Amino acid sequence: MSDEILDIFNEIWEKIGEAHIEEVHTKGLLHQTCSLMLFKDETKKEILIQQRSSIMRTFPFKWQNAAGGHIEVGNTIHKGMWKEIQEELFAHGRVPSFSLRKLSVFYHQDSSTNKEIMHLFEGIYPGPFDIGDELETIEWISWEKLLDELKKNSDKYTPIMHAIIEKYKKENYDILKKTSQSSLLSLTQ
Repeated sequence: MSDEILDIFNEIWEKIGEAHIEEVHTKGLLHQTCSLMLFKDETKKEILIQQRSSIMRTFPFKWQNAAGGHIEVGNTIHKGMWKEIQEELFAHGRVPSFSLRKLSVFYHQDSSTNKEIMHLFEGIYPGPFDIGDELETIEWISWEKLLDELKKNSDKYTPIMHAIIEKYKKENYDILKKTSQSSLLSLTQ
């Protein structure tokens, strides 16, 4: 059982208290989470995805974005994101230097007991990684393949992965369009 204590919020996203993670998820209390979309390089043609391990309380063996989790009491949003990156992608060493860019914040609810204020970040880092015990494995996947997989094998992915990709597609359509066009050009040349 996790000992995480989380800030809880009202419907207009004002902090109203703190609660243990089990209470948060039992009562469906609104809380903050963070998630990272990690690209291999500036072209943003490949994104890192992780497969959750068997020890995870929710969605074991499902695939999702590079890193993410709850923002605990006392952590800033950025500090919470770096903590998740450390735990999941650099478990036994220092996190290398790379920049994060906050993309957006949005409401996400995938069940009556999981209500989140999601802070979405992106970063660029090609590896190497040293994954922690929360992950089975990681892999780079092209945008085209990921979008195809989400349609064809949607049950292999967590609900938050679907929500993040939809949010990213809406807010960064030009990037995705350019990526798709450049892939088409390289295939035809």
